[in-house]
Amino acid sequence: MASQTPQVENRKCPAFLNHWSRQILLLFFITGFFLRVLHLAGMTKAPDFHAPILDSLYHDLWATRFVQGQLPQEPYFRAPLYPTLLGCLYRFFGRDLFIPRIFGIFLGLGAAGLVLAIGTRVFGRAVGILSAGILLFYWPLIYHETELLIPATLVFLLMLALWNLTRALERPERGTRWLLTGVCFGLAAITRPNILLFMPVLAGWLVWREKARARAWLAVTLLTVGSIITIAPVTLRNYFVGRDFVLIASQGGINFYIGNNPESDGFTAKTPLGYNWHGDYEDSVALFAKRRAEKIVGHPMKASEISRFWFREGYQFWIESPAQALRLLARKLYLFWNAYEIKNNKNMYFQKRYSPVLQLPLFSFGVVSVLGIIGMGLWLKRETKSHGLCDASLTTPFVLILYLLIYMLSVVAFFVCDRYRLPVVPVLALFGAYGAVEICEALRMRNLKSVLSIVVVAIALGVFLHLDPYHVRPVDFAEEHWSAANCLQQTGHHEQAIEEYRQALALRPDYLDAWNNLGTSFYALGRLNEALDAYTRAVDLNTEYPQAHNNLAQCHLSLKQPEKALVHAEKAVQLLKGNAVHRNTLGECYQALGRTEDALKEFASAVVIHPNYAIAHQNLAGTYMKLGQTKRALDEYQKALQLNPASATAAEGIKEAQRLLGSQGNQRPVD
Repeated sequence: MASQTPQVENRKCPAFLNHWSRQILLLFFITGFFLRVLHLAGMTKAPDFHAPILDSLYHDLWATRFVQGQLPQEPYFRAPLYPTLLGCLYRFFGRDLFIPRIFGIFLGLGAAGLVLAIGTRVFGRAVGILSAGILLFYWPLIYHETELLIPATLVFLLMLALWNLTRALERPERGTRWLLTGVCFGLAAITRPNILLFMPVLAGWLVWREKARARAWLAVTLLTVGSIITIAPVTLRNYFVGRDFVLIASQGGINFYIGNNPESDGFTAKTPLGYNWHGDYEDSVALFAKRRAEKIVGHPMKASEISRFWFREGYQFWIESPAQALRLLARKLYLFWNAYEIKNNKNMYFQKRYSPVLQLPLFSFGVVSVLGIIGMGLWLKRETKSHGLCDASLTTPFVLILYLLIYMLSVVAFFVCDRYRLPVVPVLALFGAYGAVEICEALRMRNLKSVLSIVVVAIALGVFLHLDPYHVRPVDFAEEHWSAANCLQQTGHHEQAIEEYRQALALRPDYLDAWNNLGTSFYALGRLNEALDAYTRAVDLNTEYPQAHNNLAQCHLSLKQPEKALVHAEKAVQLLKGNAVHRNTLGECYQALGRTEDALKEFASAVVIHPNYAIAHQNLAGTYMKLGQTKRALDEYQKALQLNPASATAAEGIKEAQRLLGSQGNQRPVD
């Protein structure tokens, strides 16, 4: 823009980097690629590799439905770009879980290439090479690139946007660059919307920076148009399917409340209540947001209304408890910069056991953040001394600092976790590399006093950021063993699951869910007495635990003890009346005791609660057969077979019902 704008003075590239830059870069990228492939090979041993959980499962199910043409018929709760991209990969390659992970690796390498380009253009060749190396050997990014999660895509898009931005700032008269920058930021926004907070700040900085206001406003206009090109289709789609204005996704309100309420710890994505669902995995946060808000207001609400409701609840916390809210904000700011990687779905430190690469002494946030902060400090000191703060704020490095700070605020406004801060790591790597080059230059000039002061500050900062004043580090890995066991159980590896559950219980003997799920694996293996002992232990620890009561009832039924089963089945329904599984189990108890009418009532309740519950339809059909209501039985058997085409019981039931109905005219074809 303004021709008199001061630019960063590139330090002379150290001799070895100057002469061997291509070889060093090639070595960096080949080694980075090799490490990622080795990491991916190691992670195949992780129980959840072939059985995704939580957000990975959410994305996997969305992608699978995308391939099947079963798109959501309401405004998006989560930003759609990544799961849609995943769906496109499934459509072309099938549901091969290696493909999106390999794709993530190449996105990570691409992000490192873009950081190389940005660093070289803004700070010089040495900074470009070193910053790319930091990113290539940054272990949290290596880990996330092979997960079915957003970060690899988001980091690549943001670096692409910043690359186009640096090019546009060099040649502001070229409108195409501004348009491309807007498109890239728009794509990042429909991946994770909080980058939108940076856009008006960037626009304001451009207008303030440029003396030729017409050129500045043209740049802002093109940026905006580029963003609209990518965001508008999502907004229009949300409106047409839900007759509701949702810009990108509606999860902002509930996420704001999670990070801004009296019970919030600033990092745990938990809601005050949990709601049950039936069928495929659903987002528990979305369920809570909708059901709780509608219960409070007393009527159905649109997605945008639900989001605004929870934003208001979060704002109310700030109004009613400003001191507590400020303390919480300070906590989140510290946790954002803390060295520890706070888990959101999975504990990365536990996952290291599967990957030999993650066990290497690679770059961590604790190192990169200290390097980045030191580098930013050195740059600000040097530029303000040379040109003054006002002129320094007009340069490209300043807008990178601005991006980092605004993105940080967009995270701490909600809640903090490991992957949410990944988009600032490339900028920290750039300034960290800049700081390293400056230190090398000081050593070359024998300015040992400056180097010593930098080292002292770095050590003090590193110690401060490695503290754990808010106890975010878990005392053990019991939950991680439990989660691994659940994945093994889901894929039928019950012996291995039992081993993981036992490890969880060795660490935490009162772990209710571990006792309950241990019983389920014993039950699946036919070890009924051991299952009974595990379920009983869970109930002894908490007599108000409905799942364990239900499982105890099933276990007693399998042991031909219907009277004992009935006690626990009734208790499970009493504790959780709206659960279809518990209703079905109670019906089976009544059926075993010969109380057919009572069984009919429970099975009917189960299919009302969960219309796609195949076993309940099958049991309801069998009960109708006993009562001589053959036509109703046939209807229920057909529903059961439609929901579960592999059910031999439903298929045989249909044949028997058709036979009893007599004439061919009364028969109905089997679906």
